[in-house]
Amino acid sequence: MSHYFSEFSVQEPAINQLRYKIRYAKEENNPSLLSLWFSMEDSVMNDNSLECWKLYCAQFKLLIDTLSDDLLPQHWRMNCLNNIYKPLCSLQRIAISSDQLKHLNQLYYELRVVSNFFQNGLSA
Repeated sequence: MSHYFSEFSVQEPAINQLRYKIRYAKEENNPSLLSLWFSMEDSVMNDNSLECWKLYCAQFKLLIDTLSDDLLPQHWRMNCLNNIYKPLCSLQRIAISSDQLKHLNQLYYELRVVSNFFQNGLSA
């Protein structure tokens, strides 16, 4: 069964399966799952900057949603927090318009708020 993630424009079954495993910590003791996911997303990405922007925003959303889910294991949520910089850095690299910079600042703000809110649940 393939899962659907509406935030992503590419709906490859194998990538959606990885997204599902990450979002719901289905392989919580497999931290390399995130690296595999990023690599697979990169392999289907095209050179369209708008599509790249949407992909990185969707990656951020998946990771922030996972980080915010306090029903998931703490170590998995920390793994997502430790990797959320990847889509943010990619967005920083390609942001050119004032709207994109504003949106990027909103994402950084969202990350600060969420990480502060869940700080106690994420610390050992």
